[in-house]
Amino acid sequence: MPFSSPEPIVLISALCRRKLKLVAFVVVELLKDSTVSKKMAEKWRVMITGASGLLGRAVFKKLSKDESFLIMGCAHSRCRGNLRQIDLMDLETTEKVVREFQPNVLIHSAGERRPDVVEKNEGKAKQINVDSTARLAQIMTSLNEDLKQPRHFMLYISTDYVFDGTSPPYTPRDQPNPLNKYGKSKLEGEKMLLAYHPIGGILRIPILYGEVEYLRESAVTCESLFPCSACLHSNAAISVTPRWAGGGDLTF
Repeated sequence: MPFSSPEPIVLISALCRRKLKLVAFVVVELLKDSTVSKKMAEKWRVMITGASGLLGRAVFKKLSKDESFLIMGCAHSRCRGNLRQIDLMDLETTEKVVREFQPNVLIHSAGERRPDVVEKNEGKAKQINVDSTARLAQIMTSLNEDLKQPRHFMLYISTDYVFDGTSPPYTPRDQPNPLNKYGKSKLEGEKMLLAYHPIGGILRIPILYGEVEYLRESAVTCESLFPCSACLHSNAAISVTPRWAGGGDLTF
């Protein structure tokens, strides 16, 4: 695996206090410390899906300040500025864009993260959280086919909702047991990454807070201000309080 973690899965815990900037920092440090970055003399190309979202936006902002990276940020519904508009459910167009850019690292941050939306429209959520992940993983693997050493890797942004929250702190080797369709869809996405691109990495993150564009963008601000809103997980509710669980050579 290109990332310096001995595990393909790394957990970010409540020790990070869920702060968006710190999680973005961890993502960037994982990239900088990866095997591929150390072997490349030229700028290396990073593609970020969901770059208009809460985490993707923070990662895009931080990476854009580092001259050692050539960044392509992709978005769909909130595409603006220097972001590239892509509909991940349009697999043909998505593949064309990825192959043209030839990313050394693809950070797959896009996804349907709203549990209530997943519950109501499971099919569409599967397209975003599972099917697009599988196709991106296949594409990234194919980019390495004629190379002596792989130079193209994918980092899949997952969630602590793959656990049921009953026995924290969790380690990457703990058995997932998602209780709602959102957690199940993200776990299926993890399986697609490992099946089609086993040299890639999975980053499980908690609910985040940080600079939001609107209050419902983060479950933290949403549930604090709208406790009766659809942001609450209703009958799919779980209580996950992740803590630092190792799984990577991360220092804070």
